[in-house]
Amino acid sequence: MSRTRTITTAAVGLALAVPGAAAAQQDLRSPDARYGVPDGSNPVPVITIPRTRVVEIEQAGFEWGDAAIGGAATIAVLLTAGGLVLTVRPRRRAAAH
Repeated sequence: MSRTRTITTAAVGLALAVPGAAAAQQDLRSPDARYGVPDGSNPVPVITIPRTRVVEIEQAGFEWGDAAIGGAATIAVLLTAGGLVLTVRPRRRAAAH
């Protein structure tokens, strides 16, 4: 097996193993079992959360700056993919005469 194939196989195996390991560490007990059920002898502290103020701003029209960022990102992805294809594809060798 070639070195590249071995590395690729190992990387895929590790990528598939990580979500399984994360799920194995998840605590599936109910919140009452994890933190205990409050009773009359232990008062539960009340935490107040301040209200969030939402401000809405109307858009005036098409955002050219956002479009330029998206276009530049698209070009960068295409150039990266093209360079990767040129790097990875097998080279043709000239036949011996």
